[in-house]
Amino acid sequence: MEIQVLASSSAGNAYIIGDGVTKILIECGLPFRELQKRSGFTLSECSACLISHSHGDHAKSWKEVRNIMPVFMLYDTARELGAEWYQYRQINYLNSYRAGTFNIVPIPAKHDVSCAAYIII
Repeated sequence: MEIQVLASSSAGNAYIIGDGVTKILIECGLPFRELQKRSGFTLSECSACLISHSHGDHAKSWKEVRNIMPVFMLYDTARELGAEWYQYRQINYLNSYRAGTFNIVPIPAKHDVSCAAYIII
């Protein structure tokens, strides 16, 4: 498993994980151009983006990211971000989802807004 930390702070969060076959973007909390730059302009290689919650340091560039990969988030997160049903893939706690070779299971996480953590297998 390869983990690339693009940003990890209250100014922005973004990570890419990969298994040699599939890459997934976790969080997109940077301006899109900065996200592209820090990823080495490889975002198009990602099979999905997982967003944990609606705060800007985790979801800032979701609108741009959705144009190049599916964006997975909770319904409440989508509502808080103003997303329409066709702009994201709705996830539900404890259900299983596929992104390339990864199996993803969202679990509840405590925060001041609806939040999901992810088990990624």
